[in-house]
Amino acid sequence: ASTADICAAAQAVSSCQILLRYARNTVLEELARDVDFLRTQLPPSARIVVAEHRAALRYPNELMLMKLGADAVIHQDIAMGRWPVILKTLQAQPGQKQEKLSIDTAFASAAASREMGFLELPHFLREVQSIMSKAQLMGVPFAMAVLSTHNGQVTSDFIAAAHVRRQGDLLTTDGQRLFVFFYGCSFTLG
Repeated sequence: ASTADICAAAQAVSSCQILLRYARNTVLEELARDVDFLRTQLPPSARIVVAEHRAALRYPNELMLMKLGADAVIHQDIAMGRWPVILKTLQAQPGQKQEKLSIDTAFASAAASREMGFLELPHFLREVQSIMSKAQLMGVPFAMAVLSTHNGQVTSDFIAAAHVRRQGDLLTTDGQRLFVFFYGCSFTLG
């Protein structure tokens, strides 16, 4: 069903829950636009839920969807048997006040850097500064680890041993320490 069809059907009931699926083939920008459209068109009593299906949203993207109007994200590791309790609990909660947020700004702010892995120090500093300014707009957490060796020298072997697998996660060295920047690091919360 299209988002317009969902809106038309939702107008006929006093409250509803809309479940949107996020899978490997989901275009994140389209999902974000659907969430934003539904939140602006539906009554505050409507609940919009994004359910991961064999794919996981990165934390910044989950946060973006919530800021655009999703009431919850059900992670892929939640058993379907638990869904009814989650949805019932969600329906009982009061609606959240939505920020006025441009979808384009939200999407740009949540997007990770195209860079990943090792960068020369000046490039690393520029990239981290850019990422941090975008991340702060959306409240996306980040962290920096500073690692050193016993002999005080960071070798190419030491750098090669640091495996970075996510866009926006960066590393560099000043020759004596290894700096690792983690973007969208939800472990830094609480």
